[in-house]
Amino acid sequence: MRTLFIIFAFFLLLAFCSAFSHPVHVSITTVEYQPEKKGFVVAIKVFYDDMNLTVFNIYKENLNFVSSKRESEKKCNNYILSAFEVSINNKEQSGKMKFAYSTINEDALWMYYVIPWKEKINEIDITSRIFSEMYPDQKNLVIVKVNDVEKGFSLSRDESECEVKI
Repeated sequence: MRTLFIIFAFFLLLAFCSAFSHPVHVSITTVEYQPEKKGFVVAIKVFYDDMNLTVFNIYKENLNFVSSKRESEKKCNNYILSAFEVSINNKEQSGKMKFAYSTINEDALWMYYVIPWKEKINEIDITSRIFSEMYPDQKNLVIVKVNDVEKGFSLSRDESECEVKI
């Protein structure tokens, strides 16, 4: 129920923010185990302008998904891998998190990743510091789905970690 509330609240905020400049700073991440794919799919949704500003602060260049999509994806991916961490059964997986693809729709940038995993899952630990260094009010909503277990979290600059026991 809490997860559904978090998702509903996010989309309500997203709709409100699309109508105006976007006064709130929020990302949403789903980490979902897919046994048929023998691993996890991680989907991270951020506001495009927040990612562009972050990339500009790091590389002194704006994103351009039209003329240089690969280079833009590489810069976004480097940032995500520095701000988002996953451990499964106390084994760090961030280095094994492989970029799959990205999409842009309206004001949002979606980044998709896969994490191969064949072992039994007992625990997942996630750290999300996405845009927390830029925006003190940044909220990173995280939803973890493994089999019948689904948990939602609202992470912030001060509380950037969550844990799910399976």
